[in-house]
Amino acid sequence: MSAAGRLIIIIIIIIIIIIIIIIIIIIIIIIIIIIIIIIIIIITTIIIIIIIIITITTITIIIIIIIIVIIIIIITTTTPPSPPPPSSSTSSSSL
Repeated sequence: MSAAGRLIIIIIIIIIIIIIIIIIIIIIIIIIIIIIIIIIIIITTIIIIIIIIITITTITIIIIIIIIVIIIIIITTTTPPSPPPPSSSTSSSSL
């Protein structure tokens, strides 16, 4: 085989190796991007779940406070006022 033939074979092998390396690098970059996207999705869902839990608990606390206040208002308005103590001055003046 001539020197030119060997040189062509070596160049073809080098080009194939470079193409394989580029494909591997592209695959690695795609995998890294997919992993980053998955991590971002997981973090955002965790944050959303935490926000939902916090809002639900605050809403329930507010509802409980409102119910307690309503119960207190109902209890204080429905209890009959205590009759005023009889005073001797009013009874003597009416006579």
